[in-house]
Amino acid sequence: FFGRMPLPARLAIRATFSRTARRRARLHGVGGLGLETVERAIDRAFETIETGLEGGPFLGGRQAPGRGDLSCAALLAQIGFRDTMPRIEARFRGHPALSRHSVAVFEACGVEPPAWLRF
Repeated sequence: FFGRMPLPARLAIRATFSRTARRRARLHGVGGLGLETVERAIDRAFETIETGLEGGPFLGGRQAPGRGDLSCAALLAQIGFRDTMPRIEARFRGHPALSRHSVAVFEACGVEPPAWLRF
């Protein structure tokens, strides 16, 4: 999309996007960290969510989704957005319980889950 824009506009967008992306990374606590460190943190987050799913279909053993379930499902659904994070998506696929949870949250809300979440 941006390739069709004039060069000055592309440069301005790139500068703005890069600055915003770096700021977001710092806010999330991963700014300046190496790829392996970030991937280990993501793996720990996946494992933490799985632990929270013990005892029920939703976090904390609940029978209906709560705010935490909605937050997790929304964030996890972004992993497969237009194939922008293939390495993280591959790691996510090692956690089928997270896929089932996300799909269940979407369905409980009456929303069709992204197709890639079903595996």
